[in-house]
Amino acid sequence: MALGGAALAIAVFCAWWLHAGPIALPLPPPLLEKNTVATPPRRLMYRLNTIWESGVIDIVNQDRFTWTDVHVEVGEGYESFQCPALPTIGSGHTLIVQSRLCRSSDGHVPMHVCVVRVAAKEGGITSGLEPCAPVQ
Repeated sequence: MALGGAALAIAVFCAWWLHAGPIALPLPPPLLEKNTVATPPRRLMYRLNTIWESGVIDIVNQDRFTWTDVHVEVGEGYESFQCPALPTIGSGHTLIVQSRLCRSSDGHVPMHVCVVRVAAKEGGITSGLEPCAPVQ
């Protein structure tokens, strides 16, 4: 009987020892740096004017602040075309997009402009044109 009790004590101890080993706790999420938190871009206030005959699109800055680091692209179907633009557009001033000067990454020019996108440090614009504007 003493031998059975000793065997039972050893078995209980071994079971406890095996389960009492290191416990895998979930790791906390990594700490994010303050600058890595992505915030959605602010929608810029604007008025869009198109001049169909010349292929020019005017975008008037209706915000009370200047748009800086301005980048413009137009789209036709699934293809995008980068357009030259002034780097800053003051409040009340007009960004002039001459679609005939826009180029795709492989040098093609658009035939029509269906979407205009403006990205600035302060926010962005995406505007569809219906019908698509012909490029002159």
